[in-house]
Amino acid sequence: MVLQEHGDAEMQESHDNQNLQPDDIVISGMSGTYAGCHNVNELFEKLYAKQLARLNTPAVAPRSMSIAASGVRPDLVSRDSKIGSLFVCSKTDYLYPAPGSASAHTIVDLTVNDEQRWSYHHSEAPKNVGTAKDLDSFDAQFFKVNRKMSTVMDAMSRKLMEHTYQAIYDAGVSLSELSGKKVGVFIGIGMSDSEKVLFYVMDRANSLAIAGCSRSMFANRISYWLDAKGPSITIDASCSSSMVALEKAYNCIKRGICDAAIVGSSNFCFHPHVSVHYHRLGLLSDDGKTRSFDKNGTGTVRADAVNCLLLQPAKNAKRAYAKVIHVKSQYSVEKDFIRKESKFGPERPRKTLVDFWTEFYREANVTPQDVEYVEGYGSAISEADLKELDAIGEVFCKGTKRSLPVGSVMSNVGYTEAASGVSAVTKVLLAYHSGQIAANLHYETPHDHVQAIREGQIEIVTENKTFPQTYAAVNNHSLSGLNCHALLHGFNKKKESSVKKIIDSLKSRAVDAEEIGLLHNIHSADIQGHLARGYIVLAFAPGQKNIVVSFQARRSHLAADSVSRPPGYVAVTRLVALGKFTFTQFHCST
Repeated sequence: MVLQEHGDAEMQESHDNQNLQPDDIVISGMSGTYAGCHNVNELFEKLYAKQLARLNTPAVAPRSMSIAASGVRPDLVSRDSKIGSLFVCSKTDYLYPAPGSASAHTIVDLTVNDEQRWSYHHSEAPKNVGTAKDLDSFDAQFFKVNRKMSTVMDAMSRKLMEHTYQAIYDAGVSLSELSGKKVGVFIGIGMSDSEKVLFYVMDRANSLAIAGCSRSMFANRISYWLDAKGPSITIDASCSSSMVALEKAYNCIKRGICDAAIVGSSNFCFHPHVSVHYHRLGLLSDDGKTRSFDKNGTGTVRADAVNCLLLQPAKNAKRAYAKVIHVKSQYSVEKDFIRKESKFGPERPRKTLVDFWTEFYREANVTPQDVEYVEGYGSAISEADLKELDAIGEVFCKGTKRSLPVGSVMSNVGYTEAASGVSAVTKVLLAYHSGQIAANLHYETPHDHVQAIREGQIEIVTENKTFPQTYAAVNNHSLSGLNCHALLHGFNKKKESSVKKIIDSLKSRAVDAEEIGLLHNIHSADIQGHLARGYIVLAFAPGQKNIVVSFQARRSHLAADSVSRPPGYVAVTRLVALGKFTFTQFHCST
């Protein structure tokens, strides 16, 4: 999802920006939906407002449903909308708080107990969960999915297809450029709650549910839709799934196996039983707050997320959010880890992390002290956070007098499980974009046992902080014992970020040449499935805002035409495929 320029932040140029080589691998497109956020733009706004994503919770009419035929207790089952019906909670259920309830028509935190997802009264089930929006919409025709199949597709698979397209669009790339090419698709997935409903609850399940919920198909279905000829792999590495997917994508491009790669991940919290099990492991917060790196942290809050990145060699990319320097994963667990098992998975001694990161930076040929920001994992488990901070101080702060900013997006968006790696990368990309690191939430009590904290060498970012936009590290762990790390470098060329613009924006600002170039390229060839088209003709003069001369919209099965157009012509194509999504896409010509 393309972002508007952040007017308050000073964009700083680095001399390294001029050294981007043709074969360097860059992140050229991104997209995502998070708790309370339709897209990355909304996430951006809420991160930098220093708050949990907030939404205006509307009251809606009750939806009656019967699950008698399923034989399942209605108070112990959740539901998945329009794939079963968003998980059955009670005979009369509300997608949002009922009219007249205390939370109807009010502003609420993204992880509050507003019963948006389920009504479940179990003493060990945390009441808070971060819920994404509009999970019930999907355009099967656009994504070449059989309609009968689409009704039993895992919700994660459906949303991954949508956000794959948005990431490609964000990169200014036409789908035809990827068709038939060596494009890899690497999807990180963990647990799926949808399949439980589709297999065991929904009385109208059809024989396509196996294919609809097969995790291998999460990647394969995207490859089929794109006509991609590269690797197509779904990866389950617990909380590190998306980081391992990023590692595989990076290495495949680096070795020439792929010309480009999609990295995607997804997590939906549909079933309260999963939360009960996580709570019994001691991973979930008692008070509904994720206190990353706080001495009194008691756990995190489960949350939805779908996110996608497009990776390309710099020579092929139309834009660059950041250069990927190195990505690596390593399983590092001692043989007797069962006896030492901590709340957050296997024991991770400080030395294990120090050795892993030392080897990582040796391979990357970068001095750890050159890293200007560390996006930590920040599980909000006090014991695990202490060891992560201790290792960060040893590797990144040793021999320096600086104060290294450290943060964790988990404090903002919750525990997105398999999607946590790309969620963290997305936060760093937003920091590159804005020139500021978004603040951590709920940090109050420092880990005073960590020497680097006591001596001021580590600073937990509690206010939005100016960022030099050079090297940034992303750390990630899994419950199973995997350690992952990525190193990025900003690419800060000043320009208007342009693919996502709504028509009102076009009316109010001057036309930007780079923007028009991106939009031209996106629609340089037919995009099948775009059935609605229109155009705006803008008249403008130097120093003046654009004036709308005329506007017309029409539906057509033709996605492109060869008619010559006058200067200032902007043809606008609305993406009908993504249902309720709030962005408009354009085909421009001058």
